[in-house]
Amino acid sequence: MNAFLPPHCDRPIQLGAPPSRRACSLAGLALDQAEQMVSLLESEPLTPPQLAHHLCLWEQQLAAVESCFEHDPQRRHAGQTIRWQRYVWADTDEHESPATLESYRIYDTHFGVMRMDHMSWSELAHQTVCTLRRTACDLPNTLLSRENYRALLVAAHGMLVQSFPKATGSGPITSEPGQPLNPVAERWRNGHHLFGLCCYYGRESLHAAMDSLDREDTTLTCSSIRQGATYLAASSAALAYTTDFPASRYLREIRSAMPAGFSGSHNSDFNHFKLLKGKLQVALMQKWGPQSQQWPGEVVTALRYFREIDLLDLDQHILVAASRIGIGPSLKQIGAGEADTSALEALRNMAAARRHDFHL
Repeated sequence: MNAFLPPHCDRPIQLGAPPSRRACSLAGLALDQAEQMVSLLESEPLTPPQLAHHLCLWEQQLAAVESCFEHDPQRRHAGQTIRWQRYVWADTDEHESPATLESYRIYDTHFGVMRMDHMSWSELAHQTVCTLRRTACDLPNTLLSRENYRALLVAAHGMLVQSFPKATGSGPITSEPGQPLNPVAERWRNGHHLFGLCCYYGRESLHAAMDSLDREDTTLTCSSIRQGATYLAASSAALAYTTDFPASRYLREIRSAMPAGFSGSHNSDFNHFKLLKGKLQVALMQKWGPQSQQWPGEVVTALRYFREIDLLDLDQHILVAASRIGIGPSLKQIGAGEADTSALEALRNMAAARRHDFHL
């Protein structure tokens, strides 16, 4: 199970033509279903079988959309037959070290992520619907919280809106249910693909916020920041989904297969989401001054919301680390000779630093 994702410097949503009219039409049905599930989760005490029924319908709708890409002329990644520029890293203004880039390469290889240079809008839409379809197939077999299901579905709705313009549901759905994922190895991999998509769409939201600063559109700046927070919250829920299996299986099957020194800090998608957060802060300071007291009140409110979601994201990381490895060190800490420290301590130190983001 592989995924094709863009390098952090690319913005596929701005490259090439949108998906076909047929794909957009079928995507409208998936959009409506995602919106209905969000509404039900927010208003009704759904039972697991009821939620599973709606997720099954959603999976079939997403499979129908996915089938539209089989003969897409823009589709360069035909199944598993093409290894398209697996290690694409542009010379960007981050000037990351060769060691950092090598860590990104190892991380991508471990999770089957292939970086597609100049990935087009249609290609991104195809990967998005493919990953969402696998997730929809697997979610009925998980034990997530209501809020995690809701966060994933809200973000999925946003992804489909951005990927399939003017989507309007029509046409019969004849797709068969997909094969269940392996609840450990395949969930672990698909969950990381979903996490990568959340980070990509989150980056695109922050890019949109900075673009709107140049146009002096404060309303769009605020809505884009909040949309970025939506994808950040979904990345936290994706982490919960990814690790929804017993800790004993994690230690025996997942952690034991990781390279020495392996770490989530080597995730390029998440790292560049965080870097873009810093670039947004610089853009705001250049626009309105160095102190947040000088910024428009509605922008500060949106930033405070983003920061709180960011802190909740670290809370989720802390809970996952505690449930997987207890109070022990991470593989990165072991590799660095810091076995007397703990992953929890490192994460809590990050949380203390994030409280000061945006000088709020």
